[in-house]
Amino acid sequence: TSNHFAVTNNTEWKTSSLRLLINTGYQNNHRREFESFHENYEGQPEPDANDNLAVDFKLQTYSTNARLYLDEKEKWKKIIGMSLEYQQNRVGGYEFFLPRYNQVAGGLSFINSFEASEKVLLQAGLRYDLAHTNITGFYDNALASHLQDEGYDSQIIQQYAQRAYDVNRNFGNWSASVGTKYIFGQSMYLQASVGKTFRFPSANELG
Repeated sequence: TSNHFAVTNNTEWKTSSLRLLINTGYQNNHRREFESFHENYEGQPEPDANDNLAVDFKLQTYSTNARLYLDEKEKWKKIIGMSLEYQQNRVGGYEFFLPRYNQVAGGLSFINSFEASEKVLLQAGLRYDLAHTNITGFYDNALASHLQDEGYDSQIIQQYAQRAYDVNRNFGNWSASVGTKYIFGQSMYLQASVGKTFRFPSANELG
């Protein structure tokens, strides 16, 4: 079963020279998978409670996004942006699904838009993002004992029993783009851009 709950709020404040948009939100994702307990390997311990709950995944996300629009009526327009997000993941069940983690991420951006003429629009943007990720490692002791009894060497045991590693890392990088737009008419235009971007690694990739 999957339950998704979300609450958002959008606020706008404007004057003759600027406009501020702020979006705040909260999401709660709760996914559960039910299956009668069965051993994936000999000696896997049976859960003390909820022995039919294979996966119990709980993810909470708090987010804020803000954009400040400047000189919207002018030929040279600017947008200053900010984003902030906090995620908390908790897991349960007798099957390993994802590691437990907390993550804080944020970013600042600046976008320029210049109307060179009625038909030509020039655009450029710059953004910097940073994040801190904390992952709780998980080592399957029962699986390690089973593999040891089967005669596997320590390298193989480590490879399979260490389902996730402890991670406490910071990430940061920038993105940029430059582009132009040529308008032929009301319903036709040509647009080209070049840019650099990146993404943060996911908890599964890090753990």
